[in-house]
Amino acid sequence: MDEWLAYLDAYEEHLNAVADSLATGRVVTTSFCYEQPSVHLPRVLRDRSESLVLRTQELSEELRSRMDAFSTVLRYSRMKDPERIVLIDVLA
Repeated sequence: MDEWLAYLDAYEEHLNAVADSLATGRVVTTSFCYEQPSVHLPRVLRDRSESLVLRTQELSEELRSRMDAFSTVLRYSRMKDPERIVLIDVLA
């Protein structure tokens, strides 16, 4: 169980760094590179692991939404002037 606790703690720290990055605009310079434990996940940790999966999905959706907005801005910018990027507020 200790292996899974350490793994989930490390993953939660990584999610916190990603959330902070989205909130502040700072780039996350590390990736999550811990190897999943080879033993089965103990039942007592199931709720926590499911909570982390949901949080991962939420952060992923937030990032995808922002990427879509940036793509839209760049597309309109290129339409306005293909030689340079002109940021246009398409969300307002």
